Amino acid sequence: MNPRQHVVLGWQLALCFTLLVGLCALAIGLYVANARQHVGANYTALVADVVRAQQHSSLLRSELLAVNAPTWNPDAERFENMLWRTRQHLQGVTHGLTHSQLDPQYYRTPLARLQEAHNSLPELEARIDEAMANRSHEAMLELGLALENDLAWA
Repeated sequence: MNPRQHVVLGWQLALCFTLLVGLCALAIGLYVANARQHVGANYTALVADVVRAQQHSSLLRSELLAVNAPTWNPDAERFENMLWRTRQHLQGVTHGLTHSQLDPQYYRTPLARLQEAHNSLPELEARIDEAMANRSHEAMLELGLALENDLAWA
C-alpha cells in the first residue's frame, strides 16, 4: 500500500467515524426530545400527588383503627384536617390524570374509584360528627375503612 492509499484510507475511516458519531448524536437527540415530552413536570407532580394520597389513606386507616382503643380521644380538628387534605389530593390526582398524555383506558377505573371516594367524603364527615357527639363509631368505621380501601386501591 503506497502513502497516497494510506491517506485516502485514513480520510475514508475518518468520514465513516464522523457519520457514525453524527447518527448516534441524532438518535440521542431524538430520544431526549421524546423523553422530555413524556416525562415532564406534569408526571413528576402527578407522582408526588399519588404518593401523598397513599400516605393519606394510611393516616386515615390508623386514625380509624385507633377509634377502637380504650384511650381514644376524639379530635374533630384532626379528622377535619385529614379529610381536607384527602379531598385536596383526590382533586390533584384526578386533575393530573385527566390532563396527562396517558391513554384514558389506563386510568378510567382508578379515576372512577377516586370519584366514588370523593363522593363519600361528606357522608364520612357526617358520621365523624355523629361519632364525636355520642361516641358511637361503628358507622364511621365502616364507611371510613371502605373509603380508605378505595383510596388505597386507586
